Amino acid sequence: MTTFTRGVKQTAVLLGTLTVALASVSAQAPPPPAGGQGQKREAGRPTGGQRAPGGPGGEVNLNLQTVQNLVDAWALVEAEKDLELTNTQYPDFVAKMQRVQSTRRRHMMERQRMLRDLNAMAFAGQRPDDAALTEKLKAFDQQTERTAQEMRQVTQELDGIFTPYQRVRFRLFEERMERRKIELLARARAGRAGGGGTVPAAPPAKGRGGQ
Repeated sequence: MTTFTRGVKQTAVLLGTLTVALASVSAQAPPPPAGGQGQKREAGRPTGGQRAPGGPGGEVNLNLQTVQNLVDAWALVEAEKDLELTNTQYPDFVAKMQRVQSTRRRHMMERQRMLRDLNAMAFAGQRPDDAALTEKLKAFDQQTERTAQEMRQVTQELDGIFTPYQRVRFRLFEERMERRKIELLARARAGRAGGGGTVPAAPPAKGRGGQ
């Protein structure tokens, strides 16, 4: 087993730990006080995230970017058996899949930044100039087109190492990973909000095409 593969598989274990930790945070969070008033934030508690037991050193950082990175690393492990990759295919798959992931992440960050700009303009106290709005909207539409083009390119490169059977399984695999990411992000937000109610631990992802 290579050093890279060991590192990725260790990350996958950490993701499983994170899933349990998030469920624990939600289960242990006290209910909001009567009258619908939210709990006051404890003095000195950082606003950027919350920490739960279970990770290295006894803690797992519930930062949303951390969740995204863990899901990406976990996908590299799960895909090996889910897509039935051969020993010859796997190194190429890792390199090309990482490019898909980094391209997707870069465009998502850019899109979110542009959406924040549009939101600030659209809901400003004073209505912005139409020309300024048109320019921002054009830039946003162009970014959307660039995203689609780049994602098609990197996905086609990845498809080049697959058999037709594996290409089909990869599309289904991507959908399943996206659902898992959304689920974990929801758990992270629930833990940060300190809401009441138990959130059951997510079942482990099934291999060999199970959904």
